[in-house]
Amino acid sequence: MGGKTPHMFAMEEKDDITIRLVEEGDVEKIATLYREVYGDDYPFKEFYDTEWIKRGVFDGNIRWYVAAEESGRLLGSAAVMINVGDADDLVSEIGRLVVHPDARGKNLGSRLTSAAVDVADQFGDFSFGECRTVHVGSQVILGREGFHPVGIEPLAYDTGDFETAIFVCRLGENARILRKGRPVIIPQVYELASLALASCGLPVDAMVDSQPEPYPTLRDRQAYDLREMSGRELIRVLRLSRDRFLNPEVFGSFRLEHGILKLKQHAAQYLVLHHGDVVLGGLGYTWDEVERKANIFEFVGCDDRSRGSLIEWGLAHLEETFNPRYISIDVNAHATRIQQSLFLLGFAPVVYAPSMVYVMGERFDVIRMVKLRMEPALHNWKLIDDFKPVCEIGERNVLDTTRGHLLDETVRNVSIFEGLTDLQIGEVLKRLHEQTAKKDQVIFEQGSDGQALYIVLSGSVEIRLDGVEPPVHIVKEGGSFGELALLQQLPRSASAKACEKSELLVLHPDDFDHMIMCSPESAAVILKNIAVHVCTRLRDLSEDFAEG
Repeated sequence: MGGKTPHMFAMEEKDDITIRLVEEGDVEKIATLYREVYGDDYPFKEFYDTEWIKRGVFDGNIRWYVAAEESGRLLGSAAVMINVGDADDLVSEIGRLVVHPDARGKNLGSRLTSAAVDVADQFGDFSFGECRTVHVGSQVILGREGFHPVGIEPLAYDTGDFETAIFVCRLGENARILRKGRPVIIPQVYELASLALASCGLPVDAMVDSQPEPYPTLRDRQAYDLREMSGRELIRVLRLSRDRFLNPEVFGSFRLEHGILKLKQHAAQYLVLHHGDVVLGGLGYTWDEVERKANIFEFVGCDDRSRGSLIEWGLAHLEETFNPRYISIDVNAHATRIQQSLFLLGFAPVVYAPSMVYVMGERFDVIRMVKLRMEPALHNWKLIDDFKPVCEIGERNVLDTTRGHLLDETVRNVSIFEGLTDLQIGEVLKRLHEQTAKKDQVIFEQGSDGQALYIVLSGSVEIRLDGVEPPVHIVKEGGSFGELALLQQLPRSASAKACEKSELLVLHPDDFDHMIMCSPESAAVILKNIAVHVCTRLRDLSEDFAEG
């Protein structure tokens, strides 16, 4: 090969079209192929950049295949990216699949993908790909090659109209043998996990922790400092990370021990939590300015409260600094505390990838959790039948979590929840129930047993005393009433009736009692606020009667 081109030999020839490894002379032709297929508006502009394509041709971790006519014209391409995760994971990605419209019906997509998959099988134990949802072509091709749908990446790519991708994977023999079985997951992951495991031909052995505890947080936020890591802090954070090798919680392509230079080379950054001069932990992330996506790839803390604070405060830092539309994190399917913390902070489980990551002689299942900070317009998908169930579960998880994010904004402004942390707000949201009241509907009557606290999401509710006009109080959007029912189920001291159609959130005493047991710190804050709230209302009523 003379050292001038990395690959020169044809692999397969059929119908005067040769499937072969890419050559340096193909660089301009690849750019032309993408332009002819997608026009000038393809969002991934790097495929028009000949310098970027040339780097891919000579990259030792990429095997790029093309379909070439005798004339030299290219009709398609596909590639396998080797070692896309940590080197020990032996993970390969199948991608860059494109077929010219003139060659449709010649099975070029399958032939190109098959060549890439053969290489992936030689170099790795776990292969994955992403299928588009605007057409079924890649779904059919990768399905034929033994890839199974295990989740979605909702609105992951800005193609002009944000597009969802389907995450598919294929497990090698070693991945099946070395898989660490019986993962312990939170309830919100179970349906997706069960379907993904069954789809991959693995035992559905996931166990549910029905009462998972999130990480607690440090109390005095003002006493702690979260800032970007300096070079001299690298060693100090590394000393905290030894436990991560035995009990990993977060997975990613980078690790702190790779060093500052490699982290910067890949635009990876690190936040470090300080208490005075003491380093308590760090959180690694990457930021994609074009796609407005953040990914958390590492998570190190000296104790549980430091870990909880890093997740909550680090997430708040990313949202305030970058205003991302999409935040993702890959977590261990055996680590329920981080799963629960992320769920309470608005993350949805969208991918369950069995046996994806290798750690100390075992391979772990991975849950990809995503926080979507935009309207979840998930629609107009084109799916083959085998892909529909997992996409429906992923869509439902996203919609449910996004609804919780919308409720979060209202609950955060309710006076009785003032002072709760983000994680504690998530704990409250988990226990609230939605209820609709029609105009003039009586929500409860004076003298009835007190059964719940109510929060007005929209509309308004009047509070009345029997025989007294006008109403003693109008509760508007963001207000609450019926607080004493959380403390004692005494007869109601007033009646409540909807002034108009109103959306309410309801907290029942049983749910509040459970919160007291699971999160006494949250309950203490709420009880204090209820006492202040009731005292204020009594004082206002006394003043009104005195003036009357």
